[in-house]
Amino acid sequence: MPRRRGDERGVGGGAVARERDERTGPQLRVREQRGRGVGRARGVREAGAREGGPLAGIGFQEEIERRAFDRGGGGYGVPAANLLAFVRGKALPPSPGRLLAPRVAPDDLRGILPGAVEDDIRFGLLRFGGAMRGFLTREATLYAVESRTSSPVRIERVNYESVTHKGLYPVGEGAGHAGGIVSSAVDGIRAALRILETYS
Repeated sequence: MPRRRGDERGVGGGAVARERDERTGPQLRVREQRGRGVGRARGVREAGAREGGPLAGIGFQEEIERRAFDRGGGGYGVPAANLLAFVRGKALPPSPGRLLAPRVAPDDLRGILPGAVEDDIRFGLLRFGGAMRGFLTREATLYAVESRTSSPVRIERVNYESVTHKGLYPVGEGAGHAGGIVSSAVDGIRAALRILETYS
């Protein structure tokens, strides 16, 4: 998971186990011309989100989704940008080839996500492109936004057990403790091991 030095905000994506205290946040999805999709997510930590109680994450998601809806022209159009245009700040036409959505609105995607999130996604994409030859191509398209990679509400737990309901072990994405298939599986395995340890 690429990270900026001296910065606690993570840039992740793919099958990566997330840190326990990191929530998965807004995501931009990359799809190549041949139709293979690759997701990139940037986590939003609880302290960096906003005030407003335990459901503040839902308001945060709705605000981002509203911006994307408006930029898509309403009617469920999807704002989309050429990958190189997004990461390098160039004015490039939309990528050629098959599009992911039935109706796409060409857009530079700037301002849909909070600035820090956008900067971190750009940093992560450039870093990933440096490690994986051919990833950064003008044939790739970014679509904004997939903001529901995980639950915006986290069920509190201690040693994997709910703090309010003894014997309940909230795990995975729905409980707010994972951000993908692999991290959900890891969380579930760790919880199962904890249960075996407790009741053996």
